[in-house]
Amino acid sequence: MGWNKSAVATNEKLRLLPTKINSNTKAIEEADETSGTPILQRAVLLPDRSDAAIATAANPTVVGATTYLFSKQDAVNLVQELFVRTVLPAAPNNIIQMTEDGRIGSSATNFQMNQFRFGTNETTYNAGNIVKARGTIGSGNTVVQGSNIDSVVRTGTSIYTIQITADVLEPNASANYQVFATPINAGGVTCNITSKANPVTLSTTAIVITTRNSQSGDELATQFDVMVTGGV
Repeated sequence: MGWNKSAVATNEKLRLLPTKINSNTKAIEEADETSGTPILQRAVLLPDRSDAAIATAANPTVVGATTYLFSKQDAVNLVQELFVRTVLPAAPNNIIQMTEDGRIGSSATNFQMNQFRFGTNETTYNAGNIVKARGTIGSGNTVVQGSNIDSVVRTGTSIYTIQITADVLEPNASANYQVFATPINAGGVTCNITSKANPVTLSTTAIVITTRNSQSGDELATQFDVMVTGGV
């Protein structure tokens, strides 16, 4: 018997109360709505488990194959945030902070997902179609602006080896990721991707880019933008 909000009438006989109350209590516990009445909870209050008044520890103890959702103070900002305690992995790594300062995820826990989208009719994004690394390679072989590029080494007149941060590409990904490079303020110069390392065999991913004059074929040193995507 599922949840029935009207099961107990205002003039209910006392001898019938235990059966009806117990049935509804069980339905709430199991989220059973088979009777056709939805279980509506307009809010769920999670008290602060860091409060000195609470008798149990700030992190709940897992009993069996159980996951807990709870609230406690962030160790850094000392404000109440949302946490999850899972069965695995072993403690203390099974405490996951879900929010921080009004944002999903936290500085202590990376927010991981399989895919996401911005709207019903928008593209579904996943590890295969988002930018993994990007940067503007400036004079002196420096990354002027970008992310997930560890180093740039000029090994020849216009040959650059770019080291992508480890684990940016999916583990066990093949070399079938895409690299795009575009010269900056250099008429007639092209960027050629001459080598892409296979992330299966390397802990980091090295990409070699050669810049050339498209008319004379001469190798020319230049500044350029680079972007890496795909790789799953």
